Amino acid sequence: MKYDEIISQLGDFGSYQRRVYVMLSVPIFFSAWHLLGQVFLAGGSDHWCAEEAFADEPCLNATDPNICELVKRAYYVPFDESGDGYSQCTKYNTTFSPDDDEIMISNHTVPCDEGWVYDRSQYESTIIMDFNLVCDKKSYPEIAQSIYFAGIMCGSVVIGYTADRIGRFYTIYLVIGLTALFGALTSLSGAFWVYSLLRFIVGAFNYGCITTSFIAATELIGRSKRVLAGILIQMFFATGFMALAGLAAAIRNWRFLQLAISLMPLITFAFFPFIPESPRWLLSQRRTEEAMVILKKMASVNRVQMPKIDELEDEDDDNQQGYTVLDILRSHILVVRLLVMMAVWFVHTMVYYGLALSSADFGVSVYLAFLLGGLVELPAYVVAGVAMDVVGRRPSTFLLMMLGGASCIVTPFVPLGAIRTTVAMVGKFGISASFALVYIWAVEVFPTPLRANSMGLCTFASQSGGILSPLITLLATTWDPLPFMIFGVLTLAAGVASLLLPETKGQLMPETIADAEALGRRGMTKIPTEPMDL
Repeated sequence: MKYDEIISQLGDFGSYQRRVYVMLSVPIFFSAWHLLGQVFLAGGSDHWCAEEAFADEPCLNATDPNICELVKRAYYVPFDESGDGYSQCTKYNTTFSPDDDEIMISNHTVPCDEGWVYDRSQYESTIIMDFNLVCDKKSYPEIAQSIYFAGIMCGSVVIGYTADRIGRFYTIYLVIGLTALFGALTSLSGAFWVYSLLRFIVGAFNYGCITTSFIAATELIGRSKRVLAGILIQMFFATGFMALAGLAAAIRNWRFLQLAISLMPLITFAFFPFIPESPRWLLSQRRTEEAMVILKKMASVNRVQMPKIDELEDEDDDNQQGYTVLDILRSHILVVRLLVMMAVWFVHTMVYYGLALSSADFGVSVYLAFLLGGLVELPAYVVAGVAMDVVGRRPSTFLLMMLGGASCIVTPFVPLGAIRTTVAMVGKFGISASFALVYIWAVEVFPTPLRANSMGLCTFASQSGGILSPLITLLATTWDPLPFMIFGVLTLAAGVASLLLPETKGQLMPETIADAEALGRRGMTKIPTEPMDL
């Protein structure tokens, strides 16, 4: 008997699966913190040159240290070139005469040679403050985030291999523990490049936790409920997204915040005794007796009778042997579809994180903008789930990407504050909904023998977009609207390109290359349920 046939008889999403599903989703909730924490770890603030000659000067009418620093700034810091504010990277040449006890200030400006003073009214400390990532180093925080995404790219390969070798269960807790360890070490970083190296490692392990937990959860669930499960698990991520805004608002010191987001996920070890190994993985390792123990417990908890099984097998085994991604190259139809799907994933990841990392640029509180960015994902995922069943994959993706792309283009040209935030959130809604949709769509487009390889290439393209996303935001120094224009135009182009992909609504997932090539043609067999077979 096939594995999925047994799961169907035991209950596609019964009490046992729901219980384990929630426990496996909690690590994904916490994983959002590391993935998006850079928004607050590298929070920007006003800064200007420090001047030793004024260091010990009292402010007679200002008892607040922050106000006192602002008063001093007016004496030795010139206005910037626009005349709208004070320079952040130059100061007047200042000398102190001990004999006359006077400070002499000339009209000649010099670079900051004694460090910087930071406005600490919003953040107690950030990596920008501790490592002086300003002026000629102002691009370093974005470089650090790109390094983090590079870690994700490497970790996707290594952790995926590990999960296939030692199992989902041990891999999940291994990466949670290692993420906590290296995350805690990150909070002790004394230099920028040490911080970046440790964040690279954290990225590799943290994203491995997301993917392995997702796989373990979906492998317990029957075909008819996997689309629903795929949507719901992303809501845990969105909820973690929102929770980070509250945590960051409460902890304004980056080292303590980094420590908190690293150690708090360790509470998931309390679930250790209650989470089983994936029965599908056990079958792939020919550990049938262990798989049967878990399936019998599932039957007991779900209160159904265990079906009589003469032989238990994983139906994917025969279909995934002896094929490589090179087999795709023999079909020009699949090559085009793979390239289009990779481009769509690339753009989605780039724009998704570009919007998330730009929360401080909308003219409202960064904590509010970040919270709304997570909140808008909840209805986005609901819309994605309904639209893919009612309208179909292709038109839904196209329309949602048109909405997201158009909003990105408009965002930098509307007034700061509530209006810009609203327009940006509309864009975030479109991108989040279509991203959830294309993940499921990609699984349905490629044939079983090449599905894992194809998804791996899509993931590689996706993380390439993640690496570029922070770097594109740096182009705002050239022209402020440029990053959003790039995000918008690429989203519109990828949305149009998605029309080249076949509609898979209600169709059987392709088992062979010939099945995949025939997708979208009239006469293809249709089914009443929506399978999502990883």
